[in-house]
Amino acid sequence: MSALIAVDPNVLLGVTLADRHCTWAIQGLSERAAELCLALDDQGVLFKTYYGIQERLLADNVTKTFIEMFLNARQRRQRIRGAGLSDGESRWLAAELNLKEPVEPELIAVGKAAPGRPIVVVVGKEGLKGEGIRERATNSPQVIDRLHEKYRSLCICPAQSVPRQLGLIERSRYPGAEDELIAYIRGVETEFVEFKQPHKQNSTGHQIPSPCLTQSIIKEALESVCAMLNCEGGKVFVGITPAGQVTGIDPPATMASGTPDDDALSRKFTDQYKLISPTINEYVKPAIIPLSNGRRVVALHVEPPKKEKGVRFAFWDHSKREWWEIDRCGPSNKRTRVVHGLPRPT
Repeated sequence: MSALIAVDPNVLLGVTLADRHCTWAIQGLSERAAELCLALDDQGVLFKTYYGIQERLLADNVTKTFIEMFLNARQRRQRIRGAGLSDGESRWLAAELNLKEPVEPELIAVGKAAPGRPIVVVVGKEGLKGEGIRERATNSPQVIDRLHEKYRSLCICPAQSVPRQLGLIERSRYPGAEDELIAYIRGVETEFVEFKQPHKQNSTGHQIPSPCLTQSIIKEALESVCAMLNCEGGKVFVGITPAGQVTGIDPPATMASGTPDDDALSRKFTDQYKLISPTINEYVKPAIIPLSNGRRVVALHVEPPKKEKGVRFAFWDHSKREWWEIDRCGPSNKRTRVVHGLPRPT
């Protein structure tokens, strides 16, 4: 699982009241059904709350899919133990938020019981009411800030932030095995995912995938890395064809034993980080994914600096002897302007 998703029932009620943000949130979560799981507290508060309004929710097509996914298949989902609130937490939440029968606080406790996991607490639209449901959700920035201050390990977001938050979770995952890689890439390139594969010419003159890593492919991959750094980040996979076929590349072998040398393969990319300015070591991390055919896929995970830092990255075009700012435009890169005054990479 890539994340534990805990959803306030008020978000579901928002769908039945035609709130577009709540509808988009639930649709986005439903599309990732295979990757998400429902975190329940020991007392089953969330389950009981859903069950109490199930009839109403099943009457709506959007919420019906979500409810069936999380309730009817709940035995296949992860149950987090020890998620009950302490007396001190209950008193604080009652005083700060006037919540005596909380839903969100139970989810906060769930997050505390699962350290190290990416948690999303979806906070619904304030003022939504329904049978058996109190006004527990909020979009108030002040309330959300207070929750962040007390529970720093959680990501707490309102319904309208869910699509972006799911995108961040998607881009932060490292597929560590071949089956996880295939499930992650879904066979298509996007603004946040790009594939690279060396090619060679066969006897009939057609280009076919080659497992031999080339300098040109490394440079193409780093050009895409530069574009992602200037936008919202993403991943570049080397060893996958543009059509989404996982082919792999041959790793170099160690001198002593002849076994694959994944560190040497990583260095082939990190040694060329100098083609991007300013330094990117802090923001780009390589990972090597072994394949069943003995080859490797190199995953370059790109996490750009915060926008308020105002950093823009440039890529060195060796053929033109120029630095270029590059942006991401859908699944492609777009060169925006030449950058002057930067020293040549050495």
